[in-house]
Amino acid sequence: VIGPFYGLVDALFIFRGELHVAFTAVQTVPHTIAHVGYARLAEVAPSTWHVEESFLPQYDRRQAWEKNWGFFESQGQLWAIYDAEKHTVLSINGHHAKLAYEHQGPTIPGNFGSIRGGASPQFWRGDFYSFVHFRRPPKNYSGGLYTFDAQPPFAPTGYLPYPLLNPDPAHCTHPFAANVVYPCGAALYDWRWVVSYGAYDKDSRLAAYDINELNKQIRKHRR
Repeated sequence: VIGPFYGLVDALFIFRGELHVAFTAVQTVPHTIAHVGYARLAEVAPSTWHVEESFLPQYDRRQAWEKNWGFFESQGQLWAIYDAEKHTVLSINGHHAKLAYEHQGPTIPGNFGSIRGGASPQFWRGDFYSFVHFRRPPKNYSGGLYTFDAQPPFAPTGYLPYPLLNPDPAHCTHPFAANVVYPCGAALYDWRWVVSYGAYDKDSRLAAYDINELNKQIRKHRR
């Protein structure tokens, strides 16, 4: 519980050498509204973490229900992908958020569904890798990937021309679970992208992708 809200953890990220967590804070009084927040964590004992400071950045063009901001660091500043389809980038300073850059989009051409945020973007060799999810009605989610330049204005540089993760009903462990898979976190380990993802509104799972094989499939954006 965070003040008058209850919070749902979304993703971890590093900012200025310290571990942070992004979360969705749902306010129910006087009416239901969802905020995106983040908190700085400190390890107070082995594998025991404490919230040192938390923030709810206010953005003047926000919606009533906010989710899936992708926080990342560049040039010592905190930024967030606000809209993964248009690649809208906000600059973040504590409780304040303002529009920094907005590109035309879509970040991933194709007919895979609307593009929503997912894992916090991860830096590798001059680009950030943004693992996102597609949403198709009524409730079908799959995972995708696009890349963007590590320097402002963070222009999109490439995209995977097919869904990276697809739901498979045969792997669903709950008969009434939704047909969804969506990336939550990503890390580069042993030349592989290791992606954590939610599956079928029931499980948390991991998938690994060879980084060189994945890069061969990425198509470049036209500038």
